[in-house]
Amino acid sequence: MSSLDFEIKRKSVHLVSLTYLFLFTFVEFYFNYKIAIYFLTFLLIIHFFYEEIRLRKARNFFEKYFKKYTTKLNQFHRLHEQNSMSGSFYMLLGIVISLSIFNYNIAIAVILMAIFGDLFAALVGKKFGKTKFLSKTLEGTTAGFLVNLIIAFIFLRGSFEIFGNSTLWNVLNNIFTNFNLLELNLYLIFAAAFFASFAELYFENIDDNLSIPVFSGFFTFLIFIIFF
Repeated sequence: MSSLDFEIKRKSVHLVSLTYLFLFTFVEFYFNYKIAIYFLTFLLIIHFFYEEIRLRKARNFFEKYFKKYTTKLNQFHRLHEQNSMSGSFYMLLGIVISLSIFNYNIAIAVILMAIFGDLFAALVGKKFGKTKFLSKTLEGTTAGFLVNLIIAFIFLRGSFEIFGNSTLWNVLNNIFTNFNLLELNLYLIFAAAFFASFAELYFENIDDNLSIPVFSGFFTFLIFIIFF
């Protein structure tokens, strides 16, 4: 399997992370924002057990059976992840932290940057990357930044509350009905895309599924509080 084929297979798992956002939205719609956060935290705890059993030596029949199943998932893991926490765990952790701390619009934006920005950066870098740029390629980093910029433009333009726990429905309504060019928040849009790309580029020893949403979300939220 070529490195590009492996990256496509591995990054396809990132798209599964969108399920967490849909589940969060579903629970939030029928209950409330806080219960939706608790629900994602419960899923994170389940992931604790999954990772623990996957990484340690099987102690009973259940764990032996479970490990046979998890070995099939190793095809989606990088070599170092086969003996350490997986990227999917860090992705869910990043989602829980972002939705718990940041404004909803910012949280959704940085989560999608971690999914799609990182996805395009990796695929373009593997396919077309020729110019070395730190530990990545200039082509991949540029592609990731442009995708992050598009995501930031979609979710961070317009007006929203600093500490408002909005819903996906309200955000989507704002996206498709608010076309006021005076409310583009250009500094915020550029800052969010920049910080997400910086996190993906700079942090080599921290999983980018966690570093991108937390790092970008924190500084974007800080800028939003100070200047907007």
